[in-house]
Amino acid sequence: MSDSQAYIVMKTEISTAVNYCGRMFKGPYEDTPQFMEQLQKELIKAEVAYEAFNTLSIYPDDPAEKAPEQLQSFHGIKVKAPVSHNPELENRSLPVGHYLHYGTIEPGLIWFAFEVVHNQAQAEGIALADVPPLLVTTFINGQVQFNYYFPLKD
Repeated sequence: MSDSQAYIVMKTEISTAVNYCGRMFKGPYEDTPQFMEQLQKELIKAEVAYEAFNTLSIYPDDPAEKAPEQLQSFHGIKVKAPVSHNPELENRSLPVGHYLHYGTIEPGLIWFAFEVVHNQAQAEGIALADVPPLLVTTFINGQVQFNYYFPLKD
């Protein structure tokens, strides 16, 4: 793993839900960028205003346990309000709540998030919820930022 300065892990609270519109994807996780391009075209066609470089991804399947073509994931793009006029699109949110947050600008380090967060949670006695974390990707000041939000148990 890289130097710890390349990522941050901290407890955080989301106080306002953030809306995303997207849909489920089935296939190799590596094909996500192509799927996101297709999703943007669908949003344009549906006349949905969105923030192109603000996305939510949820990867519930473990690639070590399923073949790449069987992996399912959700991908959405930030919208101002939930979309109700298109039944092919699904609304999800980054919900209000408490999280253990892992952030980095190093694409290669997103794969270490699970190990780092679970180790820190165990070391600090933090109970994580038994749900997949939420990956929010943004593009700020010319830099891609990767932010995993691991929900805490209530």
